[in-house]
This record gives sequence, structure tokens and C-alpha cells, in this order.
Amino acid sequence: MFSCKQSLLSLVTISLAISTLSFPALAQKIWQGKGRIISGEGEGASVGLKILVKDKQLTFLSGISQGQQIKLDSVNPLKGEIKTDMGAWRFLESEQELGVIWSQKEPYRLIHYLLVPVSEYPNNEGN
Repeated sequence: MFSCKQSLLSLVTISLAISTLSFPALAQKIWQGKGRIISGEGEGASVGLKILVKDKQLTFLSGISQGQQIKLDSVNPLKGEIKTDMGAWRFLESEQELGVIWSQKEPYRLIHYLLVPVSEYPNNEGN
């Protein structure tokens, strides 16, 4: 009986070790870049945007929605559309760039951004 319990304990320990290696700590990433107002008030002006993606949450560090936090989809966190009080954000993430389109209905405005990652590290390292 003792060897059966010991074998079961070993199996559970191995399973936990494998699952820990399979799912590393979620990373946080800061994206930053420039955009241009394509249409609407301020058309042609350059604007900046900086966002933090951490723990399935997006925080606007600068830009129109500065300070606002949004919960992200766990499957494709930066793909698709997210609606906020200020307007709609559309994201298209690639390995090295993040394309962002922001649109607002009242008053109408459309901004295109191109962001690049400026930092990335596991949650237990740094802020």
C-alpha cells in the first residue's frame, strides 16, 4: 500500500512540474508609438500612444484613453475590437508591431497608430 501511495505522489509531482513548465508566468509588455489623425478634428496631426498589457488587462499609459483599463480576451488579447467610453479600438498584433485604429463617432475622428514593444518581462520581475 505504501508503494502505491508513493507512486501516486510521484505521478502528481511530475504532473505539476510539467504543467508549470508548460505555462510560464504571464509576461507584461509595453507598446509605444506614433499615430496620425486620418479624419475628423485635428486631421493630419501626429499623436502618441503608450499601452501596457499585463495579466489579461490593457492599461492606456498615454493618449486619448490615458488611465483607462480594459479586460482582454485570453485567447487573442490584442486582436479584434474593444469598445471604450471614448470610442472603439481595433488591434492587429504581429511579432514586432501592433497596428491600432481608434474611431470615435461624436465628434467623428479616426486615428491610425503603429506601436512597437519597448519592454517585456515576466510579472515577477520589475514593475
